[in-house]
Amino acid sequence: MKNKTIRFRISDEQYSQILNSASSVDKTLSDWIRESLKLSSDKNLVEKKILWVSEIQKLSREISRIGNNINQISKYANSKREFQEIENFTDLLDDIREKVHELR
Repeated sequence: MKNKTIRFRISDEQYSQILNSASSVDKTLSDWIRESLKLSSDKNLVEKKILWVSEIQKLSREISRIGNNINQISKYANSKREFQEIENFTDLLDDIREKVHELR
């Protein structure tokens, strides 16, 4: 049973923004505020987002390292005129970059 009231002041602009957000998802103002507070205070959700961002950063660093290795191999192959292996590495790197981009 809801028997407590919380009162606070906001500007007209803030009120309009909140009201528009609530109506865009077909919620009452009170329900929208309750759900927003629940989501923002859900520690587990925040922790999952932090972990996800951390994993994306790790993947990006690893892809960068792979790119550096491919560049070194390219320089070597160009000096020896061995191009087939470079094309295979380049295709592989493109596939990895595409998958990481999909994760973002």
